[in-house]
Amino acid sequence: MATGALLKQPPPLPPSSHSAFLDDPAKGGPEPEGPQVGDSRELPDSRKQGEDYIVSRERVDRWAKATLEEMLPMLEDIGEESPCVGHWTNMINELTARMWGIFDETGVFLALCRHGFVLVLADMVQSGELAKYPLAVVEILLEVFGTGIGGGYDIGCKFGTTLNRSELGARARALDYKALVGSFHGHAHNHLCQVSFLVTYVNGMGLEDLEGCEHFFSKSNALASFLRYASVFHQQQMIVEFMKHMDNFKTYPNLSKFLVNNYWQALDILKGESALKKAMADHGITNMAVFGEWLVEEWEYLKGLATEPIRETQEMEYYQKLVNLHRCQ
Repeated sequence: MATGALLKQPPPLPPSSHSAFLDDPAKGGPEPEGPQVGDSRELPDSRKQGEDYIVSRERVDRWAKATLEEMLPMLEDIGEESPCVGHWTNMINELTARMWGIFDETGVFLALCRHGFVLVLADMVQSGELAKYPLAVVEILLEVFGTGIGGGYDIGCKFGTTLNRSELGARARALDYKALVGSFHGHAHNHLCQVSFLVTYVNGMGLEDLEGCEHFFSKSNALASFLRYASVFHQQQMIVEFMKHMDNFKTYPNLSKFLVNNYWQALDILKGESALKKAMADHGITNMAVFGEWLVEEWEYLKGLATEPIRETQEMEYYQKLVNLHRCQ
């Protein structure tokens, strides 16, 4: 549903308009080159759509860029940082990203339950994937579901840091909210991040991979061509009707099959328990708690590799100087 970004930021769009000129020669701006976007012919439409699905823009904007920037000094004070910072574009630009285009709404930020039902959706307005969207969604999930929620996100490692420093952080910690990375995207993150945030290592997550949104978007992408020139009301109306159709005629009818398949998969895993116990006995392991201890040790080891050991650094520098000296002779 996303549209192409313009290279230059246009003026703010009127509330009921989806297009605007980039530059106006009559106001001293440069002459436009090539085909230009004309004035919007959309009629003002004050009707609201969304029912209980869509988060209002006002609620999302409570977590806007200005609010989040106030948290940034706390990053250096506390010293906590995601091990993946600098590796992902949407992580680097989460506070400053812009996707200005000829369309007002550039995409959606979606939350599903583990069974695939739509919980809540936020419109991404004149921007890329900013942190305000997941913050607004998590705020609603905490209000509705309370304690013990685990949320999967492509950059859940970084989002957990952002959430922890936001006004919502204290409440999220009190309700034991855990920001995670799904199985599909998680294996592209570095090893330290996986040990900390990958859903595989989190007790209580069961067989969940936290990648339901990818399945949903593979179907909802078919809406894009119909939504490009729709008004805000009709865009939201079509998206909501699609979500209701998916919930009532796809997800709900297949719920029993989903649960049964997970049950059989769990039984297949349990069949391997005897082989696990035999392997533990062969290696002299008497308690399964040791696996948790190994995970902690692995995390500590990887954390220690964040910076090169001083001795190894000095040895490499010395070796490089010898190489340089040999080349000079």
